[in-house]
Parts: sequence; structure tokens; C-alpha cells
Amino acid sequence: MTTASMPNVSFLGLPVELVHNIFDYCDTHTILGSIRSICQQMYAMVNTYDRYELILDPESLDITTALAHFIRPEFVVSLTIDHDCWTDALIYRLTSLFDRCRSDNKRSRVDQLRLPFSFHQFTRLRSLSLYEIPDADLEYLFENLNTTFLISLSIETSEGMFSIAWTLVPSVINRWNLQKLCVGNVPYTTDIVWPVSCTLKHLAVFSCSYSNYLDILDRLPHLQALVVRGYTAGDMDNTLISTTASIVRSSLKSLSIIASSLRIQDFELILLSVLSLRHLKLISKRQQFDSVFDASYWEQLTGSKLPNLDKLEFFFAYQYDTNDHFINLESLVAPFRAQFWVQTKRWFVTCAYAPESDEIWLYTTPTDIFDNEDVLRCEVSWMDNTCRLTQRPLDTMVDNTPDEVCD
Repeated sequence: MTTASMPNVSFLGLPVELVHNIFDYCDTHTILGSIRSICQQMYAMVNTYDRYELILDPESLDITTALAHFIRPEFVVSLTIDHDCWTDALIYRLTSLFDRCRSDNKRSRVDQLRLPFSFHQFTRLRSLSLYEIPDADLEYLFENLNTTFLISLSIETSEGMFSIAWTLVPSVINRWNLQKLCVGNVPYTTDIVWPVSCTLKHLAVFSCSYSNYLDILDRLPHLQALVVRGYTAGDMDNTLISTTASIVRSSLKSLSIIASSLRIQDFELILLSVLSLRHLKLISKRQQFDSVFDASYWEQLTGSKLPNLDKLEFFFAYQYDTNDHFINLESLVAPFRAQFWVQTKRWFVTCAYAPESDEIWLYTTPTDIFDNEDVLRCEVSWMDNTCRLTQRPLDTMVDNTPDEVCD
């Protein structure tokens, strides 16, 4: 069909279902605060929209409070409650957002949490994210959440390593058909009893040891993606573990290991059980200037142990020692311009020196390192051999034009 023969349909003439699909890419404040007031037709389409993603945080609480009476709780499919919202001063406001029948503001904190907002109204909730939540509130919320659609749950508790969050996980998984679970700041424990019928596909854990890692792979056969933040290698010297690794085989497709300082041999041991990986992400502060900075090491490793790998992301940092020889950035990144990297795999690698921390960085571009700061650095990319001074965010592609050339 040519452009000339295409029907001239205005936005308001589109089917409501298509307009609602467009709304999926807008935040709640835009839909209710702007789009709803455009005209009567948009007003009507907004009123029937039922896939709101609600974020409750101190910064947006005033706006959310003003708009809350336009939202039916059963129309909310995603709810995020920020870490600063579990204070005595804010709990009442949060729990009163959807309360249409009570006005008593002299209740205790626990009573306030048990107002009609106490989560039983969110009957179509699919995603729930809770940050810095006290354990008592977490337990109460799980007991009173009235939805059969929950597939994604993210938790960071205010109790840290003393939290009981992991002890609540089995009952949560039994109750809902969770596909994604993220427990952000509570160390993983092998004491957890995973349900036999668990179909979890995405798991993110904190402070996981090698034996924990094998336990997860062995007991979650449907797992497709695993994110480990704070990997500990304290139990990796046992020779029995190597034998165990050869027995455990997982169909895992994506593995991310964040904030670790694994030795080369430990890292290779991890890969023994996940030969089917298609995505690998590593963020590591290196104690030695070792093989991870060598392009040939990665070419050999991916060829022999990770033949199905499509996407490789890494960020390695090494702090200069007074006894180190000079490290030339161009010499370091030049091998990563070979055909294997740029054309075959399309893995684009950049090298940099960060003066403030006195570190050498090697990273794929773009890379999201979570706690990403726009650090000033001298950078040599896969594109050319020019060294540039830049503060480009690491999660963006290299654009050399606005940067200054280093002499």
C-alpha cells in the first residue's frame, strides 16, 4: 500500500484498544493530568483505560494524591512503593489514597496500614516493587494482597541481613505463579524450600556464594535469567565443588554477576553449569591486571565454553598500583577492534583511565553498571585510536563528536 492510498485517519479515529496500547508508554501523571483533559473523547478513553503503573514516592506524592481519586484500584497493574514511603509521616497519606469511606487520621501506624487501601483492592496487580519495607509490613501486605495475577515481585527490606524475607518466599510462590523475583538486600540462604512446582524464570539475589549458585541452578529447572549482586567466593576452594558443578546442568540463558572480584579460575568454574548461556554480564573490580583485560582470552573462552553466547556485557576496573608499569590505553583496546568483536559478534569495547580513582576501565558499550556516575575520564573507543576526555554516561553509545581530544 502506497502512502497516497492509505486512509487518512485521525488519532481520535483510532480504535480504543490501539489508543490504550499507546497509553502503555505514558506515565500515570501524563495520562490523568494531561491527556484526560484534551477533549471529551480522550476523557472517555482514559476513563476506560485499565493498565496503570503507579509509583508512590515522596517526590510525586502530592501529584499522585491529587490524581488518585480518578484511578480505580482494580485498574492498577503495577505498583511501586519507594523506600522513603515507609515512614510514620507518609504511611497515612499512602494508605488513604484510595480510601473513599474513612477519614479518621488519628490511627496508629499499623491501623493506618490496615485501612481499605490495604492492598485487597488491587485485584489485577501483576507487578509489585517494595523498597526499604519493614518485615512486619511485608508480612501484612502478603497476607492481604488480593490478586491472582501477580507475576513479578521485587523486595528490599529495611531489616537488611536480619530480614525474614526469604522465609516468606515459598508461601508467596505457592500462592502466586511468580515468573520474576528480586530480593535486593537480603543474603540468599539454602534454607529456603523452593516449591516442587516452581516455574520461576527470572531471579535476582544478593550476596550469593558458589554453593548457593549451584543450589539455585539445581532446584529451579525453569530458570532463564539469574542476577547475582555481591558474589562471594569463600567456598570455591573445595575440590568437591568442581565435581558437583560437572553434575549440575542448567538451561539458564542469561547470567549477570555484579560487584564481584572473582578470580579467573573461579569465574570459569561458574560457567561449567551454564553452557547454554546466550547473555553474560559481568561487573567487577579486579585485584590484579589479569586475563579479563585480554581480548584473546574472551575469544577463546566464548568459542570453547559459551558457543551460544549472543550478548556479552562487562565492566572491569583495576586500580593502579605504585609498582605497576605504564598501561597504554590504545594497546589495550586495539585487539578489540578485530573482526571477531566488531563485525562477527558486534561487541563494542572501550578503554578508559579515570584520574579521580586512578583506575583503568575496560567495558562494553553501552553498559549499565547500576550505580552509574558520569565520571570524567580519558577514553579510547573501538571506533578509532583517538583519546578523548569525556563524561559520557556509560549506558549510552559512544559519540565522539562533542568530546575533547586529549593531548
